[in-house]
Amino acid sequence: MLDLPPKVSSLMVKVEEEIKKAVGETELDFLWEKSHSFLSKGGKRVRPLLALLSHLVSGGGKEKEAIILATSIELVHAASLIHDDIMDEARERRWGPSLHLEVGLRRAVVIGDYLFVKAFTQASKIGGRIPMEIGRACSRMAEGQLLQEEYRFSEISIEKYLEIVKRKTSSLFSVACKCGGLLSHRFERELELFGEKYGVIYQICDDVLDVVGLEEFTGKTRGSDVRGGFFTAPSILSLESLREAGDMERAKRFSSIVKSRWNTESDVEFAIRTMVESGGVDKSLDLCREYVSQAIKIISELPNSEYREALEKITLNTLERTKELAGT
Repeated sequence: MLDLPPKVSSLMVKVEEEIKKAVGETELDFLWEKSHSFLSKGGKRVRPLLALLSHLVSGGGKEKEAIILATSIELVHAASLIHDDIMDEARERRWGPSLHLEVGLRRAVVIGDYLFVKAFTQASKIGGRIPMEIGRACSRMAEGQLLQEEYRFSEISIEKYLEIVKRKTSSLFSVACKCGGLLSHRFERELELFGEKYGVIYQICDDVLDVVGLEEFTGKTRGSDVRGGFFTAPSILSLESLREAGDMERAKRFSSIVKSRWNTESDVEFAIRTMVESGGVDKSLDLCREYVSQAIKIISELPNSEYREALEKITLNTLERTKELAGT
């Protein structure tokens, strides 16, 4: 666990309080209970943390608005997770069943909608460009989700994968960082670019952990991307390695497993083993390392402070923690 500057830790406590207040304004107990329960299930709160740090590294001065911004960002994230799990037919989320399996598909859709509305209610309290910027990010997230769905059960290039990631995952990180700077009217572009790079790092690490991560850390069973028909960095780079090595038989079987809607556990284990043995995991971490270097370079141009140092540590720790859990 990273040691955060005391001011940041204090502000994160206030973000938690604001999240509870934001979802508590309803007369329907079921809606409040399930929204609050979902938000309390072990989320890492990385996006709101980056929003706060981005505001502070750019000069600070509007911490009250930064708390509201961080809350809005986390509510968008929670809502998008609910809807993503429905589209991906995911069965697990944060050490338990996905919300749509717990409460039913229709109710889960409504809860996701409710959290989106609450997110923009929060953003409207700040006003200015903030709601519009978050709205644009949500549009790009939707584009990314639809692109991912379009290419599900299909091989894609690493370039197409990164295009999807920059929309689906990076958009929210990017807008969290950009709006943190926007509150201070400083370093908006630098922080926006940093957030985009960090989003790619975060997604590649998440995809690696889906292959080699321990369930007690990730909160879901290994191989969910293979089961879901998603070609991610480890699978794309594994196929590339197998074909370069001339191992066409193994490449053909591996590809057919990820493309299939009906896989046995032995199929999934074969795919996981292949991604490790062919170097797909290691190559993914190498790609991640490139993005870490790019992200660190961007924020190195910001004024030196404990907040910049925290952003650097978070970036480096995301990769190092993944490597540790991957045993590399």
